[in-house]
Amino acid sequence: RKRHTHTLSRNLSIQFIMNQLKAESSNVMNIEMAMETLPTNSIQRKQVDYYLNPTELFRWMNYRRWDGAKARALSHPDECSTWIVSKHNTDGRVLWSHLP
Repeated sequence: RKRHTHTLSRNLSIQFIMNQLKAESSNVMNIEMAMETLPTNSIQRKQVDYYLNPTELFRWMNYRRWDGAKARALSHPDECSTWIVSKHNTDGRVLWSHLP
């Protein structure tokens, strides 16, 4: 009887996990479908060069000046979604990019 209870419990756990995975994959598919319906120009991401023109928000954060960074994020929220990019100096390929 104890073995049967353990198996039942294990099967319920597996079923729960499978249901969670199905829900997550459904959400991913919904997001992908929504992305396909957006105009391509709305998906473009803003980026600035790390060495030439980093955002003020990035500079505040880079110097660990958190009060200034918070104030800048509140006054210029678009900088929160601006990618900071470092490019190779000869061929221009992106070496790294990240958000502030």
